[in-house]
Amino acid sequence: MTAIEFKKHVKKGGKVTLQLPPEFEDDEVRITVESISRTEATPAEEIPWEERPWTKEEIEELLKPHPTTLGEIMKSEYVGSWADLGIEDSQAWVDEVRRQEQERRQWPRDDSVESVEEE
Repeated sequence: MTAIEFKKHVKKGGKVTLQLPPEFEDDEVRITVESISRTEATPAEEIPWEERPWTKEEIEELLKPHPTTLGEIMKSEYVGSWADLGIEDSQAWVDEVRRQEQERRQWPRDDSVESVEEE
């Protein structure tokens, strides 16, 4: 009896495709699907961060309130983030970017071609 065992991550939708080698053709096979825990299947450092399960401690930390005063918010990096880019007036910056974009999109003039006047 030939046996094959493999581990496969099943993504959303639950679809797994299996192509068996020729020795299984024209024969009966038994397919068993067994769910294994993520930590047994793949070491945590190999699982992409977005797919790792939340720990109880992480969830508790996220649910804790962290009150902030208006002064702390105003001093934070979230307010006035244009300043670190050297932009003092955001409207003037937008106007300049638009002007540069319009210039870039214009057809170049070819002064070497003389215009022909009709007589």
